[in-house]
Amino acid sequence: MQLYVSHKNPTIFKAALELKGFEKVVLKPGESKSVSFTLGKRAFAYYNTEIADWHVESGEYELRIGASVSDIRGSVTVKLKSSVDVIVPDFSKSAPIYYNLENGIENVSDEQFMAVLNKFLPSRERDKHDPFDENATLCEISGKLIGRIFANKIKKESLKTLGNMSDDIQTMFANMFDDMPLRSIRMMAGEKMPPQFVEGLLTALNGQVIKGLKMMK
Repeated sequence: MQLYVSHKNPTIFKAALELKGFEKVVLKPGESKSVSFTLGKRAFAYYNTEIADWHVESGEYELRIGASVSDIRGSVTVKLKSSVDVIVPDFSKSAPIYYNLENGIENVSDEQFMAVLNKFLPSRERDKHDPFDENATLCEISGKLIGRIFANKIKKESLKTLGNMSDDIQTMFANMFDDMPLRSIRMMAGEKMPPQFVEGLLTALNGQVIKGLKMMK
């Protein structure tokens, strides 16, 4: 069972659906079970760089429940009112493509990306002689054996939580993970991936394999 949150008409650009809870349920013929989810502030929030904190934009949010993202069984709409008076970033004019990514992120221009980034773009490619850090993507660390093992495990476990999907959807998510930096993976994993694990992984990737593996335990 999966729970998704969809913000109706947000000012800040967001994914159309965000997975916020899941629970594996096994039923025998004729059997029924109750499943509950608790949603806190972070389930509805985005990171506001102006206040350097998570912020919930006021508005209507639709909660959708289903067996998978393509098999929604029910929904309910809730209204939320922000407890903080802040300016919600609006990129609808300076970077409109972010509000409609149906054609893929490869069509985002440098100008629109910089409008969201609010600074000039760094070098497009990492120098192969530079040490790995938390900004390294899964695709980049896959050039090392230990990085490839880690990246494959992350993608496999993440896709498993999303239930049955078409091959096209699986490919889309796999490509998304390839471009995701380690810092984002760590934030998403939370307590399941403590800082010392990532530090150990980077140590191993940068040549000190035995030391890194010990730190990852």
